[in-house]
Amino acid sequence: MVTLLALVTLLSGPPPPVRILWFGATGGVSNHVGRNRAHLALAEQLGRAVGRLAPRADGPHAYAAEGHLLFADGGLPVTTLQRVVQHLDAAERQAVHPAWPVLLSPFEVVFEGPPGGRDTPALDLLLEAPDRLPGATRQTAALSRLVLEGETVWWLALPGAAAALPTDPAAWEVRFAWEGDVTVRGQPRRLFNVGRPVHEGARRQAALIAQQALAPDRTLILAAGDDLETRSFLDARLLDRQRPLSWAAYARLGVDGLAVGAAEAALGLPSLALEQQTHRVPVLAANLPSAPVPGHRLVKVGEAQVLLIGLTEPELDRGDRRNFGDSVPTDPVLAVRKARVTAEHELGHPPDLTVAFGHLSPATRRALTEAGAGIDLLLADFDDHGLVPARQVAQLTDEGQIFLARDRRPIPVVPAGRTRLGLAEVHFARTPRGHLQVNAVESQALPVPGDGPADAVTLRALTEVRQAAYAEGAQRLLPDLGRLIDADPGLRARFEADPLVSRTLRTAQVPGRLTATLWRTLVANTLRAHTGAEIAVLPALPFPWALTGPVSRLQAAANLDTPAELVVVRLSAAQLGALALKPGLGELVLTGLDVTDPLAPKVRGRALDPREFYTVLTTDGLRADGDLAGPLGGEVLAQPGPLRPLALALLGAAQDDAATLTAHMQADGGPAPRWVLDVRDLSVGASDYLNARPDGGTAAYAGVRETRVTTRDNLAFAGRGDVFLSRQAESVEWVNHLRAEFAEARYSDDVGGAAREETADGILAETELRIRALALGPARDVDPYFTVQYATEFTPTQRELPDGRLVDNPRKRRVDASLGLVWKRAWVQLLRLGAIVGQDFAEADNDPQVGAVVATQLGLDVAGLRWRLDAEARYFIPGVGIDTATELGAWLKARNSLDFPLFLGVGVGIYLDLFGYRGTSASTTDPGMSLVSGVALRFDRIFK
Repeated sequence: MVTLLALVTLLSGPPPPVRILWFGATGGVSNHVGRNRAHLALAEQLGRAVGRLAPRADGPHAYAAEGHLLFADGGLPVTTLQRVVQHLDAAERQAVHPAWPVLLSPFEVVFEGPPGGRDTPALDLLLEAPDRLPGATRQTAALSRLVLEGETVWWLALPGAAAALPTDPAAWEVRFAWEGDVTVRGQPRRLFNVGRPVHEGARRQAALIAQQALAPDRTLILAAGDDLETRSFLDARLLDRQRPLSWAAYARLGVDGLAVGAAEAALGLPSLALEQQTHRVPVLAANLPSAPVPGHRLVKVGEAQVLLIGLTEPELDRGDRRNFGDSVPTDPVLAVRKARVTAEHELGHPPDLTVAFGHLSPATRRALTEAGAGIDLLLADFDDHGLVPARQVAQLTDEGQIFLARDRRPIPVVPAGRTRLGLAEVHFARTPRGHLQVNAVESQALPVPGDGPADAVTLRALTEVRQAAYAEGAQRLLPDLGRLIDADPGLRARFEADPLVSRTLRTAQVPGRLTATLWRTLVANTLRAHTGAEIAVLPALPFPWALTGPVSRLQAAANLDTPAELVVVRLSAAQLGALALKPGLGELVLTGLDVTDPLAPKVRGRALDPREFYTVLTTDGLRADGDLAGPLGGEVLAQPGPLRPLALALLGAAQDDAATLTAHMQADGGPAPRWVLDVRDLSVGASDYLNARPDGGTAAYAGVRETRVTTRDNLAFAGRGDVFLSRQAESVEWVNHLRAEFAEARYSDDVGGAAREETADGILAETELRIRALALGPARDVDPYFTVQYATEFTPTQRELPDGRLVDNPRKRRVDASLGLVWKRAWVQLLRLGAIVGQDFAEADNDPQVGAVVATQLGLDVAGLRWRLDAEARYFIPGVGIDTATELGAWLKARNSLDFPLFLGVGVGIYLDLFGYRGTSASTTDPGMSLVSGVALRFDRIFK
């Protein structure tokens, strides 16, 4: 009986094949693939056949319907379009030329504007080489002019156009158009380049409907993810107004499964679940175990039980991952195996066909292919392989051949390629047990041409939403900034540094306009000024629309297409130093931080100071980036909100402020003027002294205040601190310095062991002028300086009278003046070399000293510790003035310290002080030295 049943089963023939229409990474029905590049092809000929190429307008400035194009000089506003087509009877029609030359390609319509005609140098140049404009053919179109209430609209009727212009504004599709002036072989022309919507959503919808109609009962339609619009151009806090149109289109198609990509989760998974319930489109996420949507579903197609498994790419961009909340994508291989086990338990036998789909990376696809996991078809390749015919599939890379049967027989399927749309027809054979087994797969990528039929419902809905948005976004946000760029030499130089502009300048002057670099600098500096940050580190802002002439709100929003949330953080110099060494900084928008020399970065023209903290404007996405999380992981000071709406508001508020706009487009120049309060080495500590003299003595020089509290093996308690108040500007730096120090030593007298106490203190006031305008050296970082300082004391020294009595010396009132050079760079915080003249006005005699001074301050952060060396040496020429016992002829002071920073400038450390000295009189000619070791609680902080 079993044998007879098997024979009947085999003789019944194979079941009908299952057809799978699959698409992914489309961005929703509002998106298309564009490649209008005629102006770029002409730019490649600059300096040769092309002498000048100057854009005048670029963006959604033209409209098309039933083979007709409407456009205007400088762009056609949607309100003008609506008024003209609704009042065609009132418009004056003027025929210009019945056979105007045009180039038609699958991607664009190119023509020269009036007053051209038969002589078309630009079009001729584009046709000279086939690769300049692939697929282009020369044809003619009827050119006319429509005039209504003083406004002129150009009308081009392409070959095969309908007899009459549509009068319904919703019938007109927006087209991206480039308009500019071009000089080809000495002949100036106006060039128009209007894109055609290859693989456009409404036409893709029509192609899916047509394919589905061929076999509706055995056709599945799968969307592999990133097939919805994300956030609105006009308000980044809201979803794109066209996103519901994609849901509606998929619902009308009866999509059998939508995998979850980053686009679907743009506002979070709970929001996605609500959308799915509203539109009743199955959403599948097998490797998102905590997502509020199922992971798989079983669908019976004819006789075949088909298991559909939706997958999410596990290696999400960190900026996108936050939208998934706590639902982190897990291993897709394990998710597929779990879904297979569940389906087999439900059916009582393995599914006849297992299809896993999602917008997956090559690495994830390879892992699934190698694991097998029971997958028959893996529909996940949306890398742009172009339009790949089925016969060429064997020539693809391993990443292109991504499908394996359960029995490990390879089943190559043509990837969706540039069309993002594929068709796979799965054939089955019957097994002796009556089950189905995949026998073969036929596949192809389906083209969606721009001149193909469009789904009328989808196209009309898209047109209505776009026209409303474009009308709303057409308001002027910024004036034509080209005049500001041309008026400022620095901005003009930055403009001319753009590669495309610099090539044009070989033969002609080009009017200024916003380039990508100038636009990104303007946005970053505008946000930086608003938040008060010193540095901006932002993701690379997109620049899909050229900004020529006045900038509308819509144009600006398109070039701010990022969901990034702004964050202001406080970073240490060590973190900024680590950031400067990171690769890939050139791909970010960076202002305020100069990393030309990564080993010596500068903040707004100033070298990093290890004791300084800096405010940095960045985004939550960059702070979550694995490579940048450490350097950007400082204390959060503020969260200003989404980047795009804030930037739009600030730019709009500044639109009439030419000075601000000019300043914000500038590259970082010299240091901006500022006042700085620097509290340095404010410390209290205990120290141990070891004193040494060549003669073996331990006593200090009598009357020399600098040598007190240096008796061998005493214990001293000391405090010291420096306060600097500086005015820092590009041309000068004025530094005012106040130092206070105190030390009290307790030790036992050598005679009798009596306890003795000795005190030393001092006050130093100093003012210094560094003339940066006269800076020397290749890097202009060696500044001339002039310093005047005054030093005194509270506790005077004592001298012994002949009768043995001790009396106080007059308190020191020493004045020193120094002139020389000072250098600052990276970890060399200061290196000073100068001449010095000084005198103690407490002396009865006029006794000046003349000599030289050398000083240095070094600092380095290593493994969480901060090492510093602060040293100064002075030498005074002997014989100048009167050499007395209260003066030193040479001395060296140095503090070597290692600190462990605790928080906000507070730290604990150990230090070793060296004080070497030599007097000037006969009683003090022997040199002396003291070493002081101690531990101190210190505070170092710069306040700006």
